[in-house]
Amino acid sequence: MAFYKNQSDMFLKRAEKCKKEGDRYWAKAMEAEAKGKPKSEVESLKKQAYHYYHQEKENRKKAEESKGKSWN
Repeated sequence: MAFYKNQSDMFLKRAEKCKKEGDRYWAKAMEAEAKGKPKSEVESLKKQAYHYYHQEKENRKKAEESKGKSWN
């Protein structure tokens, strides 16, 4: 894996990406709510945000577990 120093680095990068995506979906949900969009649409966006936040948490956990491990 040429893009990452080690496994822990890979999981941390994934966690950062998931956090950004979660924040993006949360912002879209808040915007939709402010514009008076249907509740189902707002809830769908929030579910997507929660999914990404959960993935962030999982990737951070995996990063901790893989500290010190290399690709070899």
